[in-house]
Amino acid sequence: MPSIANTIIASVVVASATATKCHKPYYGGELDSIEEFTYGKFEARVLPNEHLGIVSSLFTFWRGGDTNPGVWNEIDIEIPPTQTQTGYNRNLIVGDGDRGRIFYENQIFVGNFSEWHTVGFEWKPHVINYLVDGEIAESITADKNPEVDLLHLPSALMMNFWAPGEVHRWSKGLDDSLMPFETRYDWVRTYDYDQENDEFILRWQEDFDTFNSTRWTVANNHTFEVNKCYFMEQNVKIEYG
Repeated sequence: MPSIANTIIASVVVASATATKCHKPYYGGELDSIEEFTYGKFEARVLPNEHLGIVSSLFTFWRGGDTNPGVWNEIDIEIPPTQTQTGYNRNLIVGDGDRGRIFYENQIFVGNFSEWHTVGFEWKPHVINYLVDGEIAESITADKNPEVDLLHLPSALMMNFWAPGEVHRWSKGLDDSLMPFETRYDWVRTYDYDQENDEFILRWQEDFDTFNSTRWTVANNHTFEVNKCYFMEQNVKIEYG
């Protein structure tokens, strides 16, 4: 079975899978923060996969959607080479329970993704600022997009590496004969937001010298509907930490 192997998530490698799943052809990796955040700044230094049909990511995600139908809070950076070779796709996915999920999507220019770049976003009560190499590339404000104010639920910080299903526009061009693929994350920074002074205060920087089990969990035997991968624990490891 082909494996989505050797992805590095924050200097973490997605390694070859040894087990077999009957209806998911690949294995990917996902790293989730244990602690949650309500507002803040999030950055990662990333060297993403450049092969078509695969997605690398950095995002915040509210975990309560399974028990609260229609309610959703997610702020995404998705890097799908099928869609763009020079940037990332930014998504805001929100839902208030009445109107279901509302998507805001756009592409952010980064540059040559064969080189390391720092990507991230600032999450404030009425604005989301998307970042490239420390600079604001786009601002999404509640005065023009009122659903931004629905992004207020405590959320985990996540990174994952996965293969979209054939129905997804990001899936085109996948050639699994070229696997294993990899995505590398060198470090991750999180900041708390001081609303009174309108500034961000560093909470921690993760350099992945070792695996910090008080800070992170690794998804195991987990997937979602449009994902052709199972996220497996053995597909995440620290390398060059």
